[in-house]
Amino acid sequence: AFRFVASNVRKVEATPYGAFILKRDNTLWVCGSNLFGQLGVGTTQNIYDIVKVAENVKDVYASYIHTIMIKTDNSLWACGANFGTFGNGTDVSSNTFIRIAKNIKSAGIGDNQTFIIKPDNSLWATGSNSDGTFGPTIDYTDTFINIANNITSIKTGRSHSIILKSDNTLWSAGNNEYGQLGDGTKTYKSSFVPMVLP
Repeated sequence: AFRFVASNVRKVEATPYGAFILKRDNTLWVCGSNLFGQLGVGTTQNIYDIVKVAENVKDVYASYIHTIMIKTDNSLWACGANFGTFGNGTDVSSNTFIRIAKNIKSAGIGDNQTFIIKPDNSLWATGSNSDGTFGPTIDYTDTFINIANNITSIKTGRSHSIILKSDNTLWSAGNNEYGQLGDGTKTYKSSFVPMVLP
C-alpha cells in the first residue's frame, strides 16, 4: 500500500531501536522500541507506525531508556524509565510525558542522566553519575544539581560528557578508556578537564 514519506521535518533523534521526529509545526512523532515507555504513547508496547505524541515541542532528546522534550513555553517534560533521570525527587517511571522543570534553555541526555541548561547558562544534572559524567564526585541524585556555569551546550556519550563553555573552550568528564575525553590520557576523570585541541 502507498505510504506517505515524512516531510517538513526539523529534527530527528535516533536511539538503537527508536526514532523521534520533530516536525516544523512543532509536533513530535515517534516509532520503535518502547519497553520502558520511552515513546510517551501511554503504553510499553512497541510502535510500528509513526504516531504523534505531542504538540508545541521545541526540542527533543532521546536515550535508550528515557526521553525528554522542551516545549515552546520552555518547560521540560520526560517519559520512560526514571532512575533519578526525571529530577523530580522520585524513581517513578512514566509511559506518558510529565512536566519535570520549567524555564529551560536547552538540555542533554545520557543513558541514565538528564542535563539542563538554564537561561543564566548554568548546567544542572540528575540521575546516575557512576561514570563521572556529572564531573562532581556524587554517585546518584534524583533532583537536579548545579554542576557547572557559563555553559552554552552539552553533548553526552554512553559514559562521558563534553561541555562547551561561553569562552568557546571544551571540557570533558567521565570514562576515558578509549581517550574520548581528549586530554591526552586514558585516565578516568571525575571532574571536568580541558580538552587538548591542536
